Amino acid sequence: PIDEFFLFLVHLSVGLTERDLAHRFNIHQSAVSRIITTWAKFLHAILGSVRIWMSEEAEFQDFPDTHVMIDCIELRCQTP
Repeated sequence: PIDEFFLFLVHLSVGLTERDLAHRFNIHQSAVSRIITTWAKFLHAILGSVRIWMSEEAEFQDFPDTHVMIDCIELRCQTP
């Protein structure tokens, strides 16, 4: 299971294709697909009930059409 979870995390973070993951992990491509689907469903079942959104009272009262604002900023810095 730990290797399957690692495969799933590699798929999410790096975005490798199922074919590439199958080659790297030395398994069949259909097994990669099954592993990704299984872990996605499992994590959705476990984490899907966790409330991550703000309460309705705290939402953007001046902007009634806005439900969620997502900010994903990635800054690259050169270091010596």
